[in-house]
Amino acid sequence: MQRTTARSSARSGRAAAAAYAYRTGNAAVLAELGLDYGQLRASDDPIDVTRQIVSAVCGPLPDGTIEDEEERRAAAEIAQWVLEANEDGAPPDPAEIVREAIAAIIFEAATTETAAALRNSDRPVAITLETERQMRNAARVLAQRAELTETGPTPSEFERAIEHGIETLRAIWRSE
Repeated sequence: MQRTTARSSARSGRAAAAAYAYRTGNAAVLAELGLDYGQLRASDDPIDVTRQIVSAVCGPLPDGTIEDEEERRAAAEIAQWVLEANEDGAPPDPAEIVREAIAAIIFEAATTETAAALRNSDRPVAITLETERQMRNAARVLAQRAELTETGPTPSEFERAIEHGIETLRAIWRSE
């Protein structure tokens, strides 16, 4: 299945930006994304804050295409990671956020593509879970190796890193 990474990248990027703005108290950025800082702060539940962020950046729940679901999961994963990383200290560095977003998108795309094969095989559940863990680790390694501009990745760099990661995991999966 071929997909465009631009929309997923944009949604995950907006989710990361919103979570980072929340962590740093940047009400203006949150307002640009349609979120109210005071309302978010009133919630003590990071899962609720993540839900509100995903709803704002992804819109209402779609009709249920696989790609929409994959994008929402990646956006939620990166928003929650930003909210919870170094919870008692400073928020994660923007470069860390970019690489975590790349890893989340690669992982969601790869597991969506391989889910049927993983679940419809004779493999025990423990092996399926281990395969998913290995895929997540591989996605993180690929994200760390992505060549990105030091001043911040360009959209084409971001997209290229994600496409390369998805293709690499496809190749690994096919070789097993």
